[in-house]
Amino acid sequence: MNIGMRKFSGEIYDASTTIVAMGRQPEFDRLISSKFWERFTMWPLYFGALGRSNFYGMAVDTAWATVSMAIVISMRGQMAAAVAIAVYNQLEELNNLIGYFFEYSDEAAQTLPNWMKITEFLKVQECVGKKCIEDDTRSAPAGWPADGAIEMNDIYFDYRTGAPCALNGVSVSIKSGEKIGVCGRTGAGKSTLLSVLFSLGPLNAGSVSIGGRDIKDVSCHEVRANVAIVPQSPTLLDGTVRENLVGGNRDADDTDEYLKETLRTCRLEVLVERGLDGAIGQLSDGQRQLFCAARALLRRPKILVLDESTADLDQDSANELLRVIDENFKDTTVISIAHRLNFIRSSDKILVLNTGGTVAAFDTPENLLKDTGGYFARQMAEENSGM
Repeated sequence: MNIGMRKFSGEIYDASTTIVAMGRQPEFDRLISSKFWERFTMWPLYFGALGRSNFYGMAVDTAWATVSMAIVISMRGQMAAAVAIAVYNQLEELNNLIGYFFEYSDEAAQTLPNWMKITEFLKVQECVGKKCIEDDTRSAPAGWPADGAIEMNDIYFDYRTGAPCALNGVSVSIKSGEKIGVCGRTGAGKSTLLSVLFSLGPLNAGSVSIGGRDIKDVSCHEVRANVAIVPQSPTLLDGTVRENLVGGNRDADDTDEYLKETLRTCRLEVLVERGLDGAIGQLSDGQRQLFCAARALLRRPKILVLDESTADLDQDSANELLRVIDENFKDTTVISIAHRLNFIRSSDKILVLNTGGTVAAFDTPENLLKDTGGYFARQMAEENSGM
């Protein structure tokens, strides 16, 4: 807006001799007034659209333009018009430098808190959670777990002492290699069930066994190392494909060719083309989820968890992810949490949780659909009617 007005004013100035010679001053006076008021009436919208840094920049522009014009006008009659224009242009260049100063100062002010947080983290000598994991000496037998069988026996779990239990008397038996769908309303305890499976806290009562061994007798580090997850919001870091794919868990047998083949298996040829030591770059939501599946595939887990992994994907991307899972985790126990029930419709069994963390049903999809008054049948009917 400011640039347009400056250009217009410059054109009028350059043509002033011709305008006077042609006697067109009144016409151009009206045109200048019209342009000015057009710009003036747009200032409220301009202010509303500006961020903080742009507002400061505009304020500096306005103030400096006023000062520059005052300097030039004060020298009227003391120098040639060409010299006055040159002085004005130089003052405008200085104004640009001041604008850059404010811009970079504002950027530094926004970045400084992040730098301070990182500095604080670097000063921390020991992380309490990390120390708990390192001091945990509970070990599982070699080769544990031999399979992906899961036994949850009458478990109760709360997040803090005195709070209502998020899981109440949940008992579930899952055979190795079974595909289990988990559904229920918000607050039913679906995510809490995963917290228990990943040994994120002690149970109030009951027990959870994986591969025939109670996980309270196994360090939480070993439990988490043997249960893979594809989360709803994948975490990818700035770095190479290799660093994001294997992190600090690279197996000696994982050759570069094996890593590339894993990426191809998960339909990520684009990353193979970039190279394992190339920057991971930008990926779509579907590709990010497939990348998490590739991470899980490298670990060769006995248990895989899909935590709302299709929630943010379109239909095609979600189908592609599920196709990769079905093809490459046939012998793995897969637990899928989903709000869109059509994505877990083909599971071997469906676990339906009530609000309050109790089991409403645990049966095959076919049997659950026969119960037309049940949550699963009603939700499926609702989804299918809206398609």
